[in-house]
Amino acid sequence: MTDADDGGDAVCWLGMLCPECGAMPGEGTDRCWRCGAELRPDEEREAT
Repeated sequence: MTDADDGGDAVCWLGMLCPECGAMPGEGTDRCWRCGAELRPDEEREAT
């Protein structure tokens, strides 16, 4: 396998998951579609 065949760096989606139930939220929403928990940006979660 050459560098040209490499798909790139793996993406970490953990910071995007709902902190309550682990669901992947839809774009442009501030609440989880599955459990209704409030979704906050990573920076706000780390500060609390």
